[in-house]
Amino acid sequence: MEKELSSLQVQDLKSVIPQIVESAVTVSGNNGSTGSEIRVVAARVEAGDLDQLKDLGDALRNELKSNGVGLLASIIEDKVQLVCVVTDDLTKSTPAGKLVGIVAKELGGGGGGKPHMATAGAKDVTKLDAVLTAFPTIVSNFE
Repeated sequence: MEKELSSLQVQDLKSVIPQIVESAVTVSGNNGSTGSEIRVVAARVEAGDLDQLKDLGDALRNELKSNGVGLLASIIEDKVQLVCVVTDDLTKSTPAGKLVGIVAKELGGGGGGKPHMATAGAKDVTKLDAVLTAFPTIVSNFE
């Protein structure tokens, strides 16, 4: 029953993903290999746990399709949980593991993962909104 409830919650949360993608900010890719603009999204969502946040990350990555980087954040048990996703065409130049590490460091935490999806945890909830706002700049300055 808990799994079913969790699944229903994730389905409900996934309904906001298209709106999040519509709010994407376009930045210039700093790495010459992509030679294109990157769509960047960063949003705070209400996930119940890290698994739900990862599911939302997968949905975001699928919705972005290409030239996209996304960061989703949720406060779970008074801590910041982050999921960073990168579309397949950008994983070599802009790996999610390194990006989420930069963001987590700003929030007093750490993290890492694979080039297409990475997670992090951090303690400083007070800086979350500022870091989400700054994420497009972090992506555009990434080397």
